[in-house]
Amino acid sequence: GCDIEHYNITVMNCTILNARRLGIMLEGRNMNVINNTIGNAMSDSVEILNGPGEIRGNYFEITGRTHVACGADRGNSILMTNNIVHVRETGDIDIGFRTWSNSRRQVVADNVLIVDKGGQCGTAMDIRGDGAVVTGNTVESLNDERLPMWITGGNTLVTGNLLRNVTLVINDKSEKGLPIVVNNNILHNSEIDHQKGILLTSTEEK
Repeated sequence: GCDIEHYNITVMNCTILNARRLGIMLEGRNMNVINNTIGNAMSDSVEILNGPGEIRGNYFEITGRTHVACGADRGNSILMTNNIVHVRETGDIDIGFRTWSNSRRQVVADNVLIVDKGGQCGTAMDIRGDGAVVTGNTVESLNDERLPMWITGGNTLVTGNLLRNVTLVINDKSEKGLPIVVNNNILHNSEIDHQKGILLTSTEEK
């Protein structure tokens, strides 16, 4: 961290490929990463700390080793919206979208994550913290095995998503006993793995 507070910074319309560590990392209030073309990063391709902030309209093309495409670290009120993460055949990524533990009010909405056949993705989304909203996303893996998508915090809403060849894992690690609501999703060749936590669900499986 830095002793000087930063705020009102926007990175827009840039191309950032093959970062040795972080691609874009912004720390402070009102941090925005908008309409960029972003590639591999040995750490995170995009990361916002503190918040509030927004990661919107970016295209992530993962063709090699990457830790996280789109993420928030120890921050609250961060929106990740309208992004496309495309893991190509040669791509090897740990996490597509990530929110940090102990965070609050994260929104992951209207994104597309697709994994080409042969591409590797450890976890489509790792949603931690309380009060997250995960809605309107399309997540699809063309590999034989299902792609994990983890929800590990309470007071979280997962609704209106299209999940194809995905295992939605519900495992509340917060110990707070807050509900996780999963409803109105389309699960195409997908499943819900309820491991731990209060799950309220009304999901149509196809």
